[in-house]
Amino acid sequence: MSDLLQFTNLCNRSTVATIDQPQLVYVLSELIPGAGVIGTRLPLNFTLVLDRSGSMAGEKIRTMREAVKNIIDQLSSDDIISIVVFESRTQVLVPAQAVADKAEINRQVEKIRDGGGTNLAPGLQEGLNQVKQFHKGERVSRIVLLTDGEATDSENDSRRIALNAGHSSGESAGTLRSRVPTVSRFQQTAQMFSGFPTNSSFVKVPLTLPDSIGAIRCWR
Repeated sequence: MSDLLQFTNLCNRSTVATIDQPQLVYVLSELIPGAGVIGTRLPLNFTLVLDRSGSMAGEKIRTMREAVKNIIDQLSSDDIISIVVFESRTQVLVPAQAVADKAEINRQVEKIRDGGGTNLAPGLQEGLNQVKQFHKGERVSRIVLLTDGEATDSENDSRRIALNAGHSSGESAGTLRSRVPTVSRFQQTAQMFSGFPTNSSFVKVPLTLPDSIGAIRCWR
């Protein structure tokens, strides 16, 4: 039996009569990963889209920075990371690249400061642009959106981007949404993305995100 894949069949009948009549036979087929692939991890193509608007001031932006650094520490050298920050304007803080220098990436994260409005749609669009650069079958492509949900631009623009992401390339880039604590309007943002084919999840506390990295690798 293959070390990569185990294939088994179970039939409800050990014999089938040779007769000129229809017969009903039930067959259960099972595919199981073999010993050669158990524990194998798929590399990530990971984009963080971070809200640094004025409403994120204080504890929220400090919590976000710590969450992002914890996420980066969980990544491997064969993963791809990109970081996009947004307020009234959108900035690519870390262009899509292999996770080769975690210390430098973390230094860029420490520079994030609050200020400005919350134009969510352009930030989300740039996140998609970054993840598309390495969106290949051998990688698990995911976008993490960290925001307090208080967007000042049109929610319809963000809905359109999420919908387009779900239909692009026949496969979703996916979105893992997380709120920053003490936020009251985040559920409205979560509802904005509901119903779209983005394999999205809602994580209440960003500091739990590193524990979700292993599960993210399994999402296809």
